Amino acid sequence: MNEVTRTIALCSKNSAPGIYQITPSMLQSLHHNAIAHVTFLLDRIFFSGFFPVPWKIALITPLQETLEDPSLPLSYRPITLLSALSKILENMNYRLMWLPDTNEILSHSQFGCRRKRSAQMALADLDAQIYEAPCSPSFSTWRTHSHEYVPFAYPKSSTN
Repeated sequence: MNEVTRTIALCSKNSAPGIYQITPSMLQSLHHNAIAHVTFLLDRIFFSGFFPVPWKIALITPLQETLEDPSLPLSYRPITLLSALSKILENMNYRLMWLPDTNEILSHSQFGCRRKRSAQMALADLDAQIYEAPCSPSFSTWRTHSHEYVPFAYPKSSTN
């Protein structure tokens, strides 16, 4: 419960409420009994590995860039407004990621939900593997039904 209370306290009071209109200041004003129920809910989500589908629903709204012409569509950028509980769960997840990162529990090919490991990094890693594949001793080819040779690289037999 202390982790949830601390994460709720760290939320910006100016943060957007999302689709359910629950603001962080509303959560910060909850009685400790209600926080215990929120903690139980978040624990169930963590241990089940199931993220509630309604919490994935976000409001996307255009935000005007400063000093840009408001009549031009390019003067706006989209922002996503998630529910406050979804943001709290995400913050708790980031705070707890030090354990698998420091103990190297997760594979190096795991990019999702990790700091400094974006989708662009995953694509760059894939690109590097494809580029290096023909030089690899485990690289091979096989024939397709059209009798063309298709390159294939065997996966490395390591834990990473």
